[in-house]
Amino acid sequence: MFYKQSEKEYRLTLLGINDVYAPNLGLEKTVDNNTIHKNLKKFKFLLKNHFNNIILGDNAKVTVENVYLPTILNRAVDTQILIRLCGVNDFVFDTERGLNISHIIYTTTADNLLLENSGTKISKSFRIPKDFLSKNYIEFEISVDSTGSTNDINVAETNFTPTIIVYEEDFEQTEDINLAPKVKY
Repeated sequence: MFYKQSEKEYRLTLLGINDVYAPNLGLEKTVDNNTIHKNLKKFKFLLKNHFNNIILGDNAKVTVENVYLPTILNRAVDTQILIRLCGVNDFVFDTERGLNISHIIYTTTADNLLLENSGTKISKSFRIPKDFLSKNYIEFEISVDSTGSTNDINVAETNFTPTIIVYEEDFEQTEDINLAPKVKY
């Protein structure tokens, strides 16, 4: 794990080899999976007490800079792959889980590729709790459509490598009435 701090900003690269659930642990079934096969892999990265004294502010956010998605074995060809970031503050609704706090950050039908966020800090940014870093772990999930599944999925988890940026937004005061008109009480 590597991290960089600069003015209330932490860049974390989480290496798959440090996944607590490796090898082949953290396999589960998604809610809509009607087969006997497991089609979801959880990744839990321990932060090794590097951030246990960091309490973030009310305006803390996390953004996904990039994710390397390794090869996923035992999945039907051209099935949808979902990558989720778990444990954020913003609620989202999706038809699989309903209202939840595990955001889908990427969806694809291909694997063994690098997914980059060109709009860093603009898109794929989510509000996070104050203890996001001090809780000492970060979780991701990869799930695939179970249609046509003949076995549990097998992810080359040592190659799964997400990079995230944790930062606090600084709100500046301005006199520009177009950006922030004054409120009269």
